[in-house]
Amino acid sequence: GPDSVVSPSVAAQAFADKVRHEMALRLGKETTEHTYEDALLYRKAAQSKVNQDFEVAEMCKLLEVDVEQLIQWLKVFRRVDNNGTGLLERHEFRQIIAKSFPFLEQRVPWSVEHMFDFFDTDGSGFIEYREFVQ
Repeated sequence: GPDSVVSPSVAAQAFADKVRHEMALRLGKETTEHTYEDALLYRKAAQSKVNQDFEVAEMCKLLEVDVEQLIQWLKVFRRVDNNGTGLLERHEFRQIIAKSFPFLEQRVPWSVEHMFDFFDTDGSGFIEYREFVQ
C-alpha cells in the first residue's frame, strides 16, 4: 500500500546487496560487505606486499581521515619498508627515527625501542600497516 514506500537510498542499497549476492553465488564465493574503498586500498596494498587487514570505513571513522589519507600513508609505509617485506622491522624503524630525530637515539637510546614496542601492538616484532596508521 501507499504506507510501505521505500526510500530511494534503501532501495538502492537493497538492489546493490542483491547484485553482490548474485555475483558471489555465480562465482561460487561468499558474499562480503567490503566497500569499493576496501577493494581499492587492498589492491594498492597487495601491489606493495603490504597486508591490509582492516575495513576502510571503520579506520577512517576511528582516525577521522578519508581513504585518500590512508593511501598516502600506504605510500609512506612502502618508502620506509626498505626490504619490501610489507612489514617494518626494528632496524628499519631505527633508521626512520635516526633520520627524522637524529638527537633522540644519542640522548635516550632506549626510547626508540619503547617507541617500536608502542607501535607493535600485537607484539609480533614487526610494525604492520594497520599498526602504522593507528
